[in-house]
Amino acid sequence: MSSRPTSSSDANIQPAYLNLKQAAAYLGYAVSTFRAYASSWNIPRMGPRRNRFRKEDLDAWMQNPAVFHGGSTKKRKRSGFTPVQL
Repeated sequence: MSSRPTSSSDANIQPAYLNLKQAAAYLGYAVSTFRAYASSWNIPRMGPRRNRFRKEDLDAWMQNPAVFHGGSTKKRKRSGFTPVQL
């Protein structure tokens, strides 16, 4: 079985889209810290499960985080159970 020789440039190739763990390592944060930042800031997420981050977006966020803070992301407040009157 022949193996493909690896060049030094193959080891330096990074994917264009990073998962949460890779993005945290790329930015130098702990995974839990970056998870909190990603949920509180409007950093664009990609992929079918919205669990990937583009390196370009992460670089832009680190340079100017205010651009990604698009106000509060309010969730719909639940009113609770309302009984039906018959």
